[in-house]
Parts: sequence; C-alpha cells; structure tokens
Amino acid sequence: MAGLVFIDGFDDAANATDLGLKGWTVSGSMTVTSLTGASTRFTHGRAVRLTPSLAGDIMSRPLPTAKNRVVLGAAVKLDALPSGNQDFILFVSSLGTVQTKLQVTSGGSVVLLRGTTTVATSGGALSAGVWNYLEIDCYIDATAGWLKLRVNESDFVTFSGNTKNDGSSGTILTIRLRGLASTATTSYDDLYLFDAEGAGGDQYLGDSRVLTLAPSADSSPSQWTPDTGTDHYSRVSEATQDGDTSYVQTATAGHVDLYALGNLPVTPTAVHAVQAATTAKVMDAATRTFRNRIKSSATTANGASVTMTASYTAATSLWSTDPATGSAWTVSAVNALEAGFELVT
Repeated sequence: MAGLVFIDGFDDAANATDLGLKGWTVSGSMTVTSLTGASTRFTHGRAVRLTPSLAGDIMSRPLPTAKNRVVLGAAVKLDALPSGNQDFILFVSSLGTVQTKLQVTSGGSVVLLRGTTTVATSGGALSAGVWNYLEIDCYIDATAGWLKLRVNESDFVTFSGNTKNDGSSGTILTIRLRGLASTATTSYDDLYLFDAEGAGGDQYLGDSRVLTLAPSADSSPSQWTPDTGTDHYSRVSEATQDGDTSYVQTATAGHVDLYALGNLPVTPTAVHAVQAATTAKVMDAATRTFRNRIKSSATTANGASVTMTASYTAATSLWSTDPATGSAWTVSAVNALEAGFELVT
C-alpha cells in the first residue's frame, strides 16, 4: 500500500557528516553547508546547500526496498542557472543505473531524461535565486511508464512511455540530488519521499514543510542517565548532534526516556506524518539495540529496533497516522506528543 517513506527538513544537518548520520551518502568532492535563519525558505531552521566541483558529486539516499513508482517532493533553490544542461535530481535502479533524471538548462527549462535520452522539455522555466517546490512522480516501465513534474502545485512537464533505462531492473532504489556547478550552489529543503505503488498512490502531498521539534522537558518514564546534571532533555535537544558533548546513557534493557516537545511554530492545514529521529552509539562491548518511541495521549508506539555500532548513527521512524486514534494527525495531537527511545537489548 502506498505511503510516506521518509521526510527530511535538514534542520539537523549542518554538514556532510550530519547528513551521513541520517542515511545520506555524499560522494566525491562536493561541499555541503547549510542555510540558516533569514536565508532559509521560511526564515526557520536549516536547508542543505550543495556545491559540486565534479560531475560525479552527488548526495544520495536509498529507499528501504526498491519500488517501481515513487513521488519525490522538495523545495529547491538554484543560486544561478548553469552554462549548459546539468543534472540535479536522479532516480537510480537497484543495480546502480540511472533510470530517469531531471536537468536544468541555461535558460531555466527542465529536461526529463531516460538515462541519457531526452524525452521531454518544459515550456516554462525556473528562475535563479527563488525557492520552488518540485514534485516528481516517477513510474518505471518499459512501455507505460511516466515522469511527471509539478512546480508549486502546477503541472510543469510530463512524459509517458518507456522510462526503464536499466534492462535488468524496473525499479528505483536510490534518489540522488546534485548542485548545478561550483558557481551555482543548489539548496534543498522540506523533502518527502512517497511510495506510490498500490492503493493510494495517485496523489501529491503538495507544497509541504518539514518542521523539527526538539525535546523541551523531561516526561515519564525517565530511566536513562544524563552525562551530567539532572535534566535529561537538555542533553539531547541540540539543533545538530554534538557527539559525546551531551548525551543520556543506559545499559539496562527496557529502560525508556520520553520527552515533551515544543509546539509547532505554525498551524498547518494538514499533518501528513510524524517522524522520530534519534542518534545513538554503543559504549560497551555488548550487542545493543534500541528503538524510537512516541506517546500520543495514553497510547505508545514503537519504531523498528536498530542495532547500534561504535559510531553514531541515526534511526528514524515514521507514523502517518496518530496511534491513539488510527486517523490523521491533528495539530493539537502533535503539540501534545511525547517522543523518546527505549534500549531493547
């Protein structure tokens, strides 16, 4: 059944190291920085900025499982237009072959390609220095596939036909993002990836925002131990992870820490999902697993268990519906939400 796979507002990513903790891979010599404050889309949080120096410089993230149809949404700002056609969003097969991709031209038109073959070019153009919200519906099929682009919730360019460039695989496993050139840094924000296979796949979420809420107070249970002081939440509430500078710890399976969160800074018309993210590592020689936990009203829900390693890695868990009601999230439910984690083993 169709549904959200992951979301990323990049509020907790100041550099390539932070992105790596979240499941992204930065390849080549691309410079990764972030926009903050007034330079961001809504003068809030962060946006990731990509400045490549070589054609192979990319930022990529795999799906949990390969899919033949996905919808990718993201806010994109081109600092400048390139001197010639350049890739900026790519959909890659399970065998590492580029199935389809988007290029932007020197005039701002968007070119759709199957592999390296142009299949459609937009009549309209993107402008440099402006945030646009792009949504791409990509269905891989040798005869009845499609690649559709919407910009700011309006149809922009569409192709229907053969979208299968990998002769052995009709799926997408990885998305890749690029900056345009060393003189044309490209920024991305408010990204979502939607599994569009099966029932419920024929939809766009529309221009969306990913808002990050940090722990603001201790809740209950509060069973882990802070590295210093008595407050737990203050040791895990930094905007970008700070490694061993502040943390909570436990060696007891079943211990849970839950935290109250700040309220949403705006009132959205709809809440598509809640995603919990925790960065953790193992501090002894034992095999340790943990999982994210949320509490809505009196109902708790757990994410999948994740095995910790000796290096910090992030685990994310997504809930498209409120576990307390089984229905769509409401603003009041999100504002009252508690989140944390449990040591499983």
